[in-house]
Amino acid sequence: MSFLKPKTIEELILEALRNGPMKTTLLLAEIDPHIGGITKQGFYAALRKLKREETVVIYKSMVALTMAWIRQMRERLDLMSAAYIPSRESADLLSLGEKESISLTFSTTKHLDTFWGHSQSLLVDRTPTSEPVYSYDPHYWFYIARQETERKLVEDIVTGGRQFLLIAGGSEFLDKAIAGDFRDDLRQYHMEALFADRTYYVVVIGDYITEVHLDPGVTEQIERIYYAQDTDDVSVRKNLERLLSIKAKHRLRITRSARKARALKIKMGKPFFIRKP
Repeated sequence: MSFLKPKTIEELILEALRNGPMKTTLLLAEIDPHIGGITKQGFYAALRKLKREETVVIYKSMVALTMAWIRQMRERLDLMSAAYIPSRESADLLSLGEKESISLTFSTTKHLDTFWGHSQSLLVDRTPTSEPVYSYDPHYWFYIARQETERKLVEDIVTGGRQFLLIAGGSEFLDKAIAGDFRDDLRQYHMEALFADRTYYVVVIGDYITEVHLDPGVTEQIERIYYAQDTDDVSVRKNLERLLSIKAKHRLRITRSARKARALKIKMGKPFFIRKP
């Protein structure tokens, strides 16, 4: 869709709704001058299409953008911003020498995860497809809180035959609930606490090690949600999503070290079937 110069009926509807919900009659009157002689049948057909795609909701003749669609667009723009706006950190990352590292702090989990995903994509592009991505999370809660973003990230990793090997450090209901999405050679999942520190997350790609220490307060709330054994998908996701925006202090360090990466791969690779190059 073109948001800069909307041309189709669907694009014009989305553009008109950017300032808030509108009655269908006012919405039709708003877009008619831009497309010239639009029929009611064409207008309502476009609305039904957007509704099927879960882009809009219609209630009592009022049309509004769905929050899920708005959230998805915001996340896409965040990722595009991180990828295309010149970044000193990105340049430093790609120029790291052996045993060199960069360290960053983030004030919200969302900012951390956006840069983390961006840097991981850069490192995946820089390493051979035969190199798996080894990942350890005390709980893979990002997969629930940012489901669309994380699924896309995993899909990008395995495209072309690269393996994604994830160890979750817990075995609670929510840890087990996502296991079904990782049941082939490319996507593998194992539950085992490898590290005592519940704030510690680590990803190894080639010779690069990304280590993250989440804010202790955020970590405590994650643990509380996981041990609550809540099985309601909506409430769990809302509770975890809330943690993305609260003020915190997270630390991320990316190190290039062939020796340390090799040791971590041995430790993290034991439960998995790893393809030979």
